[in-house]
Parts: sequence; C-alpha cells; structure tokens
Amino acid sequence: MNTEDEEFERIEQEIKRKIGRPPIDPAHKKQMVAVSLSIQQREKMRLLGGSAWVQKQIEKAKLP
Repeated sequence: MNTEDEEFERIEQEIKRKIGRPPIDPAHKKQMVAVSLSIQQREKMRLLGGSAWVQKQIEKAKLP
C-alpha cells in the first residue's frame, strides 16, 4: 500500500509543477514602450500593422 501512496504523491507533485504559465524565455521577453504620436500618426501606425509593424521596422533598420 505504501507504493500506491508514493505513486499518488509523485503524480500530485508532477501536476503541481505543471500548473500555471510557463516562464518566458528571456530572449523573447518584451517590454512596453510609450511613444508620443498625433492622432493621425496613431491611426496610420494601426493601419500599417501596429506594434508588429513597428517591430519589423526596427529589426530591418540599420544603425548609424
């Protein structure tokens, strides 16, 4: 009977480890940034693809 209790305890511990959101890989962690835009600029950014578009523009831009 002791082995059943041990097996139950092992399964319970495994379930507890899996509960919740998994940790984010630091390489993919994102940060919020506030940018001041006019109403027209904000709408244009939204139409161009929003934050995904901004991220793509930053990735393809060359540093001076």
